[in-house]
Amino acid sequence: MSLKIKLMSFIFLLLSAVSVFAQEKYPTFVFVHGAMFNSSVWMTVQSRLQNANANVITIDVPGRADDGMLPAQVTLDAAADKLCKVAGLQEEPVVLVGHSQGGAVITQAVDKCADNIKALVYIAAVAPLNGETVFQDLSKEDNNNFDMCVTLDKSRKLYRVNTSGPIAQMFMADLEPEEAELAIENMVPEPTGIGDSKLHYSPAAFKSIPKFYIETRKDKIISLATQKKIERKIRPNRIYSMDTSHTPFFSQPYILSNYLLDIGRQNMNNSF
Repeated sequence: MSLKIKLMSFIFLLLSAVSVFAQEKYPTFVFVHGAMFNSSVWMTVQSRLQNANANVITIDVPGRADDGMLPAQVTLDAAADKLCKVAGLQEEPVVLVGHSQGGAVITQAVDKCADNIKALVYIAAVAPLNGETVFQDLSKEDNNNFDMCVTLDKSRKLYRVNTSGPIAQMFMADLEPEEAELAIENMVPEPTGIGDSKLHYSPAAFKSIPKFYIETRKDKIISLATQKKIERKIRPNRIYSMDTSHTPFFSQPYILSNYLLDIGRQNMNNSF
């Protein structure tokens, strides 16, 4: 082999090593969707994070995706159990990300797998304290706006999507009509059991885990005033703000992804 070829090979290997070294490392993110949705809402955000070399897992809360569970069997504990099983399969503690009702699921997970949780991230989400019900912090207006978008089937303990209601205006007012229509088509019935639950976990364990809140300023399902109330209660390590409706993963997925990557970097470097 000539000296020139040897030199070129060495330079190639050196550049490859530098490239690998320069790649940022992130903890594994595990995403939990909110009420009336499923894991498909994270598709764009998941792709963006994976392109940045982050490991991403999305789960479907029990009671959807034809998982065989009857609506009456779905509880907050069942959702947290599923989440913790996924977290427990990972080699290192994970960052749990919850949207809306998903905030209660990631919070309840503290009772079951606190040691597997590196951080909690709330996206326009509830974050009930120990002993509180899932939607205890919601205002009357928040509840009324949600109720206009669903029909309660008491016999099956299920909320059904009310397609004649103002779903686009309440959940995704910042989307184009065609985008909102597609998003609504992918919404699913929601078992009532999670929302009816009361949380139980160690306040000390919850306090010890870093927390981050991503607020949505134009939200009509969990209003900004309600989100501010939640932030004051849980005292996040850092608060991010987005000028969106309740579904920023649809309207501003790249900004949301950048916030999550920033949180991931902080939790790898413990810079909070």
